[in-house]
Amino acid sequence: MAIPLSVVARLEEFKAADVEGAGGQRVVQYRGQIMPLIEVADVLTARRPAAGKSKAKARPIKRSQRSATKGDGTLQVVVSTCDGQTVGLCVEQILDVVEEQVNLQPSGARTGVLGTAVIKEKVTELLDVPSFVRLYNAMTASTKVKETIEVDSVAAAA
Repeated sequence: MAIPLSVVARLEEFKAADVEGAGGQRVVQYRGQIMPLIEVADVLTARRPAAGKSKAKARPIKRSQRSATKGDGTLQVVVSTCDGQTVGLCVEQILDVVEEQVNLQPSGARTGVLGTAVIKEKVTELLDVPSFVRLYNAMTASTKVKETIEVDSVAAAA
């Protein structure tokens, strides 16, 4: 799997201890924001068609710690901003940064995948980050609790 450099803001590593939970999601504090962490493999696996089926159905995402298995306990994350939302795409391993022209062969097989191309002599799927993030948001929307709290004023004491 590859991610087009045009949508990559940064490559980051986070300590597993820095990962927190909010609204049923794994998040980290990142540059003054709360950034959701999305397990790329889990979302794409949840969209794969079952054996013998031709269409993919959304299945519940099983939260894994798969990407946190790096020996030193760090999480490798590709930071991207799509539609004004900054997200961390958790991957098992960042192998390389490659700038090369590719011949993209579109594939309608999976939502969130642009298609395939040969990169460094290997057939590689390219992630369509904007549609992938929209897919993730749609898959998790039903599990999020929406609450509204009215606050008239907040006072801080020293």
